[in-house]
Amino acid sequence: PLHALRPASNTRALEKLSKFTFGMKPDSVMYDLEDGVGPASKEEARYNLRQFFRNQKEKDRNPPRHFGLIRVNRMDTPWFEKDTAAVVEFF
Repeated sequence: PLHALRPASNTRALEKLSKFTFGMKPDSVMYDLEDGVGPASKEEARYNLRQFFRNQKEKDRNPPRHFGLIRVNRMDTPWFEKDTAAVVEFF
């Protein structure tokens, strides 16, 4: 299986998910809002991920098909509540 980790602060990495060729599409993707994203980029990362999912829904072509996980910050951090609220909004 092919797995991919994408920090949500990196829009280029997110967009590459829709450009994988047939033989190289990941079986799973972890969208990272946690330690792959610096403290100053947390808000931007949530925004990027929100836009990525919206764009995938709006495009004419089929969105990437894979198992996805969104990695949020721990409950005892100042980012947890906004992360979980964003995840609920995504779906």
